[in-house]
Amino acid sequence: GNSLRVAEWMVETIQESGTSVQIIPFNHANLEGEISPDTILGITTPTHGFTAPWSMIQFALRFPRGTGQPLFIAATRAGIRVLNFTMPGMMGSAAYLLALILSLKGYRVVGVRGLDMPSNWLALHPGLPPQHVEIISHETEKTTKQWMSEILAGKTSLHGWLELALGILLFPLSMGYLIMGRLFLSKLFFASEKCTGCGQCAAHCPVKAIKMKNERPYWTYSCESCMRCMGYCPTRAIEASHPLAVIVLWIFTLPAAMWGQQQLVQALSRASAMQAKWWSLPVEYLFKLAVIAALYEIFQQLARNGVFNRLFSLTTLTHFYRRYHQPAVKLARLSQTTTFAAPKGEVENKPGRAIN
Repeated sequence: GNSLRVAEWMVETIQESGTSVQIIPFNHANLEGEISPDTILGITTPTHGFTAPWSMIQFALRFPRGTGQPLFIAATRAGIRVLNFTMPGMMGSAAYLLALILSLKGYRVVGVRGLDMPSNWLALHPGLPPQHVEIISHETEKTTKQWMSEILAGKTSLHGWLELALGILLFPLSMGYLIMGRLFLSKLFFASEKCTGCGQCAAHCPVKAIKMKNERPYWTYSCESCMRCMGYCPTRAIEASHPLAVIVLWIFTLPAAMWGQQQLVQALSRASAMQAKWWSLPVEYLFKLAVIAALYEIFQQLARNGVFNRLFSLTTLTHFYRRYHQPAVKLARLSQTTTFAAPKGEVENKPGRAIN
């Protein structure tokens, strides 16, 4: 809900200029039908692994060719409070990577900015205290509206050059996260005994990564770890298993696992007459995905047993963490297209599109 809340603050400023606006969830956007030559586009996106989420990169790549339409991009980043200070997150290459893709497609980038919102990585840390959430959100609301006023005044407002430089330095880490890290993290989620099988998590997953199996949620490799399911679960049933993460990493360091991987590489090399070095990286990647998938299947089967489920739940820190979702955003609104008409008495200017 952080990115949607930022989009709503933008809308408040845009409406004051007498412009009609639509907020469209990225997974419901009809790109060919909704982007006209006079459309002003805005994208708000979370930051994952110091870059844009894989789903947002795919989304940008699906954009039709532009004709010079102005475009602004905001990347929400993980802000936290330490003592009486807000510690900013880092968007890295997130917004500028999307800006590069879309500028190559013919759009005119007029704004880029990272905006701090309360950190919501609930698999790593507890949700922030409500008073910290309020302070961070209030500060960012003012920043967002000021930035939007600059763009509406016709200024090009590009921020975060230092973050971009750091993002470029960290890009190998970001690529590692996109290729492997996000897939590893997706296989840590499970539902505790509090789960009622309501299916809310699956119904509202933005990338349809959650499947219901025997009335229990099951996370696939499409998961982006956006934390929507964990943050909005009505019974706080969704957990991420830290012990499972340790077990997976431990198995990857076992001599038997490394020996098996090496044997696969050599066997494929002999069969194809290609050198082993050409097979090593793809085999290692697929081998690790297969190991994670197999362990997760066993883990999910065991989690159906009440005793094991309770054990898994009590041995992960997420069981005790405070949950968080943007308090001003209801779950249903995350999947809705909302139209905001120009205020009465105002002359309507060009229509805007804020894609969240």
